Amino acid sequence: MHGAIGAAFLVATREKFGMDEMTVLSTVELRRMMKPPLPITAFGCYIDILRTHHKLGDDFWAMAGDLSFKLISAIARDQESASIMKLAGWDVYRAEAIPTMTHRRRIDGIAITTAGETNYRGTYGPFVIEGTTGTVSVEMFGPSLFISTYEKGGAIDLSVGYATDALSDEDAEDLTDRAVAALSRAAMTAEPTSIGAPARV
Repeated sequence: MHGAIGAAFLVATREKFGMDEMTVLSTVELRRMMKPPLPITAFGCYIDILRTHHKLGDDFWAMAGDLSFKLISAIARDQESASIMKLAGWDVYRAEAIPTMTHRRRIDGIAITTAGETNYRGTYGPFVIEGTTGTVSVEMFGPSLFISTYEKGGAIDLSVGYATDALSDEDAEDLTDRAVAALSRAAMTAEPTSIGAPARV
């Protein structure tokens, strides 16, 4: 699912802005990698964020596979250097200082968080959940778009946050519409064995 969601927004970005490449930030749950393992009650602060770089092409599933493969490779090869939770070396500052200042503090295009089934129930005793809201701050530094996705009742729940100094309301809405359309097209044409083809969008 992570690769498919990312590919959808890369397709949308290429269509709208004509970009050929982009960096993507992906959250990674590191709790399962800890030794000794952390208790199930420990969460949140053990999530890392890794940066990958991608060419934007025409093949949706190729981009989805590329995003997933590069994320796994970044973890396996050198997690510390790929992680934005660690201080970068001088070569990164030398290469990114001026672009960061000239692009309104936007180093990366997209940040993606995906999770599995939430297992939310509709009712909890006398309480009824009518909806949930997530909040992400991207106003100071970081990506222009922050996409948060989880599964709920067999469908994908997609939330898109954006930095108002980088994108207008209209651009953010248009990018989201294009991404959902790309995801829907991919879901309809995917083979049953394709990675993460969603049942409903």
